[in-house]
Amino acid sequence: MNKRWLINVVLVIAIAILSAVVLLQPGVEKPVKKERISAITDAEINRITIEHSKAPAVVLARKNKDDWRLVKPRAGRTNPFMVSGTLRIIRAQSEQRLPEDAGTNLERYGLASPKGRIRYDEHVLAFGDTNPVNNQQYVLLDNQVYMIDRRYYQAVSRTYIDFLSRQLIETGRKPVKLKLPGLTLAVVKGSWQVAPAQPALASDRIKQLADDWQHAQALYVKPYEKKPVQNWVTLWFAPEKEGARQTTLRVGIVSRTPELVLYRPDEGLQYHFPQGLNKRMLSFEN
Repeated sequence: MNKRWLINVVLVIAIAILSAVVLLQPGVEKPVKKERISAITDAEINRITIEHSKAPAVVLARKNKDDWRLVKPRAGRTNPFMVSGTLRIIRAQSEQRLPEDAGTNLERYGLASPKGRIRYDEHVLAFGDTNPVNNQQYVLLDNQVYMIDRRYYQAVSRTYIDFLSRQLIETGRKPVKLKLPGLTLAVVKGSWQVAPAQPALASDRIKQLADDWQHAQALYVKPYEKKPVQNWVTLWFAPEKEGARQTTLRVGIVSRTPELVLYRPDEGLQYHFPQGLNKRMLSFEN
């Protein structure tokens, strides 16, 4: 009886040791519990200001739910991807929240004179030095110091040009007629036709050229450099709502080689496309 009791005790101890090993996992590094630096949601933010010493401040303002506009240093449409990336920073995960008194010693973290700031309405996110041990960057938000991935700082170093939309034609504008050099495309009785007539050309191919204009995305955009316009393209768009009128847009062809450069005088911007789109957007050649 005593021997059986002793065996039971040994088994209980062994089970306890094994359980401790499984739970504690000595020698295995525990994952760091991360926390968001802010509970602010994208929907709550209506204005973003990006500041750093090497360029004018960039100001973005929400026009409606999913439409942001560049308002400073110039007005313009925005690249949704760039705006989304900037909003994402306020949801950054931090591996370490520094003690509350860290906010009284900002110089130690490079936050007394920050490298840059992003203002989300009244909330200011300041970027300081990088921790040499873990390569995380110190940031200050609402008097609390955190460490976050340093890649977020890329948003601060961007200029307003980076935030300009690369889409030549605004989303929602539907072309119904295009006048190109030597060609005119138009919707007639529900299908696309071209003048001068090209009987061998399918209506779908004509529509494809119109679609290429409607969805054209530039490689990059920059202010108009005032180079001479070689030719003009005019587009007519269907009314966007009942009772409205057709709208038009003139686009200048600044260059065809070594890249296709199109100019929108209403925006004062030029859009740069790969050279391969020259024939595709201005003719029926592939």
